[in-house]
Amino acid sequence: MPLGLIIRQFWKQIIFFGGAFLVMTVMTVMDLNALEAGEVESIRLWAPIASFYERFGYWPAVLLPPVLGLVCASILCWSLMKRGTIAPPQPSTGEPNADGNPH
Repeated sequence: MPLGLIIRQFWKQIIFFGGAFLVMTVMTVMDLNALEAGEVESIRLWAPIASFYERFGYWPAVLLPPVLGLVCASILCWSLMKRGTIAPPQPSTGEPNADGNPH
């Protein structure tokens, strides 16, 4: 598969996952706020979020979707680095390269 196509597919996946986890976060916040305010007696949540809410409270449950989104994005980046399509960051030596910029 050509490198340009791989990178384009990667960005599509990042945007999809980012949007999905953003929507999940907003829905979780709205539902938990309604529950905390006493507007509803019960809500339906995704099982891991409900489990976090029962065990740890409001903020861990609210922060779970964005953290999972970051984990998914990290896994996608790692898979691209493993394939060799993007290079991992190299430590800077402080010495200038051919064009005079430090690398």
